Amino acid sequence: MPGADPELVASLADGASKLIDWLVGHGIRFIRGGTQEGRAWTLAPPRPLTGGLDWQGRGPDVFLRRLGDLLAQFNGTMFLGRRAQALMVSTEIFH
Repeated sequence: MPGADPELVASLADGASKLIDWLVGHGIRFIRGGTQEGRAWTLAPPRPLTGGLDWQGRGPDVFLRRLGDLLAQFNGTMFLGRRAQALMVSTEIFH
């Protein structure tokens, strides 16, 4: 990737399987989406590959709702429709 920070790329690649395991362990579902690159695994339930706004109740919608529920369980608050101005990084790991 031109212009990508090699350390960041390595960190994302090294942590991807741990992230997927954590997501699955917290109720996020993935299915085989097809043989095309980028669709080998997709969020469940998948949306039809048609035009239009048909995302409600589908993989990304279910995923974000579940993450919101998890955030609330950890006493976090989700602010929708807002733009972040800073990021606070914590070394605390959620189990």
